[in-house]
Amino acid sequence: IYALNDSYEEVRGLMKERFFNGPGLLLMKESAVPRKEIEYPRELGEQLCAAVLSGESGKIDRIINQFITVLKQTAYDYARMYINMLVMRLLSQILAINTFKDTKSFYSLFRRLQTIETLEKTFAEFSVFCHSLAAEIQHKSSGSMTPLVKDAISLMEKQYRDPLFSVTSAAEYFNITPSYFNRIFKKATDKSFSEYLSEYRMEIACTLLRETNNPIGSIPEAAGISNSNYFYTLFKKIYRLTPQQYRQIQKN
Repeated sequence: IYALNDSYEEVRGLMKERFFNGPGLLLMKESAVPRKEIEYPRELGEQLCAAVLSGESGKIDRIINQFITVLKQTAYDYARMYINMLVMRLLSQILAINTFKDTKSFYSLFRRLQTIETLEKTFAEFSVFCHSLAAEIQHKSSGSMTPLVKDAISLMEKQYRDPLFSVTSAAEYFNITPSYFNRIFKKATDKSFSEYLSEYRMEIACTLLRETNNPIGSIPEAAGISNSNYFYTLFKKIYRLTPQQYRQIQKN
């Protein structure tokens, strides 16, 4: 009985190891590695949700691969739990979009993910779902945007470096009142122009932190934010990290 119990526990451990290493390694005890409890990679989860919501398919696989790398460090039960947390976070973000009400696809995804036996296949399934969702969101958002809103976003992408650029500047460019312009913009995007511009500038700042070695002190100005103290406060409020910590995590 003791031998059977020991054998059973050993096989259970190897089955969990198989989740990380894939098929073909089930009976190789040597493949097992020590794993530890780690915190949920919240920042990567938020980045993935943002990429899906904005329809940026190019970012989805890169972020998912980073998520997989993090989960390979932790124990099986935590990995499973964090996958569920990621799907739930994405669902909560999606429900905030007025144009998207299809929750059945999420419940179906939950059921499928519980039956997949390896980490790579789990995220392969999740990746397909995210790409499909991003394409659907992009299609709906582009269909709901008026030419004015599209032109306003294009103008913002050209002028964001100017710290004086604002909703008033954009309204003057199109020769309409700021209140009317903001009402049209918010109806199409669910955000005021100022909120949209602020988020875009912070995305630019994150890109510069990830992809360049520019001094951190130069990042606010490059993103169109003249007040450095405001930038650091806003950055930590959104990402729960300082710009220095964010850059270090991305490099790691």
